[in-house]
Amino acid sequence: MYLSRKEKILKILSYILLIATAIFSCFPLWMGFIASTSDIIVVISGKMNFLIGDSFFQNYSSILTKGITDVSTVTATRLMMNTFIISLFVTTGKIIVSILAAYGLLYFEIPLEKLIFSTIFLTLMLPIEVRIAPTYQVAVNFGMINSFSGIIFPLIASATATFLFREHFLHLPKEIFEAALLNAAGPWKLLKDIIIPMSRNSIIALAVVTFVSTWNQYLWPLLVLNDLDKSMINLGIKFVIAQSQDGGIVNWPYVMALSMIALIPPVIIIFFLQSFFVKGLSDTEK
Repeated sequence: MYLSRKEKILKILSYILLIATAIFSCFPLWMGFIASTSDIIVVISGKMNFLIGDSFFQNYSSILTKGITDVSTVTATRLMMNTFIISLFVTTGKIIVSILAAYGLLYFEIPLEKLIFSTIFLTLMLPIEVRIAPTYQVAVNFGMINSFSGIIFPLIASATATFLFREHFLHLPKEIFEAALLNAAGPWKLLKDIIIPMSRNSIIALAVVTFVSTWNQYLWPLLVLNDLDKSMINLGIKFVIAQSQDGGIVNWPYVMALSMIALIPPVIIIFFLQSFFVKGLSDTEK
């Protein structure tokens, strides 16, 4: 396609602006990575340059195999595994519960169905601060404090996910369900063989959002978990910083190294599943 001189100049300027914006956005991330590869004295003195430091292997091998601080044997590997397990169970549980809730409200004749859905929908308007105290009390009553279950179960129920699946199910072709019913397909077969396969993109989109948001959880795990060996990666970063409260020096290379490691799984998931994520959002909006 032929472009005029003006269009070529505008296209070149657009690319330059896009590249400059990308560099500007990634610069803090790059400096954080540089700090994670440098010696603590270099970081504190502010004499870092833009090249990888000499302590790359030392810093990363130390937090991955020895401990995230000099006084703790809990490694970043352990924290990453804890975070992955919690995020995986929350994501799986939230999808299952939300699909079943949306399916039950939409395809079964339930007394006071609209009232139940309205009540679920109204919970979206409650700020998280309002729900923390009663949720914490429930976790205490069930003995789930300082355990993975105390993190997982309160995060599984989601009014947002139920609402999104209900809206998606509403826009599925009615003819398919009528044909399935004519072929004597029961509720379970209808859900398993028709609705779930047709909702694959929406399920993946919600899974990506849920996994990343759970991975980045900080406030709720901070309240529920007491032992560092059961903590998530974000609490590990907070623990390293907290070592300076007694007048010590924050080990910023370790903090930055933990931050860089914590970024890896969400970035990988979004990179490989972004096409499904976009399609899932598009399907939900139709």
